[in-house]
Amino acid sequence: GEQTELAVRDFQHNAGLPADGRCGHETLVDLLRFSLREGGTDLVSPLRERLNVASAGSRTLEGRRFAIGEEGGFGAGVAAVSRALYASGAFALTLHDPDASRQASEANGAGVDCFIGLRIVPDRSSCSTAYYKGFRYESVTSRRLAELVQYQLPKQLGLDDDGICGLALPILRETQMPAIEIQLGDPSRIVQRTLSLATSIVVALRTWVAESFD
Repeated sequence: GEQTELAVRDFQHNAGLPADGRCGHETLVDLLRFSLREGGTDLVSPLRERLNVASAGSRTLEGRRFAIGEEGGFGAGVAAVSRALYASGAFALTLHDPDASRQASEANGAGVDCFIGLRIVPDRSSCSTAYYKGFRYESVTSRRLAELVQYQLPKQLGLDDDGICGLALPILRETQMPAIEIQLGDPSRIVQRTLSLATSIVVALRTWVAESFD
């Protein structure tokens, strides 16, 4: 009935699918994918994520590999973050593609340690950071990175703070490494403050990497 349709729509929204309230093929596939396996548990997932981050290198950014992506129109931001990462001894793979799934595929193929998406939202004057959260699971390490980035960015960029949000956007659910998407409003202001944007992201990444060893 109506309540079932509303529940299906809510699941589709969280899974990044068209929220039409119908249990079509894509919805059923994601329902099965998000279901816990019989006898399985997700309790070790947060620990496994932290170990993966720690095993990728030292407590610094030196030698680590990051992917910085955007869907079009914010190449300057990606370039600024890339330069800041290189200055910290890290490698940056830059991705410019309107198709989030292609970005995820390239990041996965390159075996990067973390994905950071930059998205301009013209009709907003705020900043928020999204991390992966699905029907039964959320990425704890991605959430922590989102918290650290969000702590830095709004005050550095002069934007309203919209906080962090757990979503199942394609770029977040299809990447095989910790991933966040930074959603930025007020494009004219952001374009003038790409250095502050890049510096804040690198500061957050340094803290995030160091915490994975604690």
